[in-house]
Amino acid sequence: MREMLTNQISKLKRLYKKCITSIIAGTLLMIAVKYFVPETVELPERYALKSKSVIILLFLLTVPFVVSHLRQRIKKIPSNIPLSERLSSYMHYFRIKSVIFLVLSALTLVVFFFSGDPMILILLIAVVLFFYFERPNRLKIQEDLRINENSH
Repeated sequence: MREMLTNQISKLKRLYKKCITSIIAGTLLMIAVKYFVPETVELPERYALKSKSVIILLFLLTVPFVVSHLRQRIKKIPSNIPLSERLSSYMHYFRIKSVIFLVLSALTLVVFFFSGDPMILILLIAVVLFFYFERPNRLKIQEDLRINENSH
């Protein structure tokens, strides 16, 4: 049991590191392209404002819903099923959360690129912070899945 848990935690940590690295690398790349390539396309002010509003609303509606919904789904994983199935479900939910955070990050970067407004990058800081607080670790997984180290 301990080895299986350790292996799954390692997989989750690798996925987490890849996602955080992707967000940060994508942000740095987009900033570099935006500010060092003089011929970038910018939306007219009206469309830039609309796109920023849409991404902010999308962020404000999606992140709290996804985080709370997936936490509830994790809590509903029955503790009487085998550990491997519980870990598999946990990994599945973590992947969903990761994909949603990556999509939000990519959309934010697209809006930044076409609007030219660096203030929209604050959303990326928020995504990284949300993702940081959702990072996988042994204690969190044991609590979420109600795993008692002594009983196995």
